[in-house]
Amino acid sequence: MKKITIIIIGVAMVIGIVLLIDRNQSLGGGDGFSAFSCTTTHTTPTVGSEVANILLAAHSRRAYAEIHIGDNATNTVALSFGGTATLAGGYPINAANNGGASSTPSVVFGLNTDFPFTGDVTGIADTSSTTVQVVQCLYNR
Repeated sequence: MKKITIIIIGVAMVIGIVLLIDRNQSLGGGDGFSAFSCTTTHTTPTVGSEVANILLAAHSRRAYAEIHIGDNATNTVALSFGGTATLAGGYPINAANNGGASSTPSVVFGLNTDFPFTGDVTGIADTSSTTVQVVQCLYNR
């Protein structure tokens, strides 16, 4: 009788462990987040050259975001992560036809990236104005 009880307890423990492992994998890990459980939005804000514009407001559930300048843009946009963008101190993005081989047409950031930034992002253009494409995916919970 003791042998059967020990076997039943052992089987129950194995089933419990398998269920816990499966639950963590389906939720994306112990924190309950997964790159596949987010809501994506697309916007195309205009970036001016006189005053920095807010391109993306801070959000604590930002899984992924990308800011991309169009391939036909003829100017550079300087981005600031967490402050007011300036041309002298910003992170520049520019189109391939504008910046040549060293151009950086986009930047990717968020909790599910190598740059886990979730704060405000502002931008300013070097001349005139241009539009950028902003894609953001927010965790659903």
